[in-house]
Amino acid sequence: MRRRFLFAYAMVGAPTLFALFIYFCYWLAALDAAAFPFAGTDEWRWDVAFTLALGSGIAAVFNGLAASQPNWRRRALPCLVYALLMATILAVIFLLIACAHGDCI
Repeated sequence: MRRRFLFAYAMVGAPTLFALFIYFCYWLAALDAAAFPFAGTDEWRWDVAFTLALGSGIAAVFNGLAASQPNWRRRALPCLVYALLMATILAVIFLLIACAHGDCI
């Protein structure tokens, strides 16, 4: 049961929390005179949210594989694949929400 919860969080929870953070940042910025929330010196918020979402997902995958793969080296490859795929997914989520709020690159 714990293993399923960890994998569910890694696949659904981390991207959902990241998307909610990005959406609410744009929503709050719209309330503050239509400013963009991740422009200039405020970009660190995006970096922190991205790192926390990706890092917590990697930790969930790593700990979810602990029972079936006791050797940490065998858990490293699935974590690397997850990191590459989820980094791309999180970037796409950010771009979709940013473009929906008029902040396209």
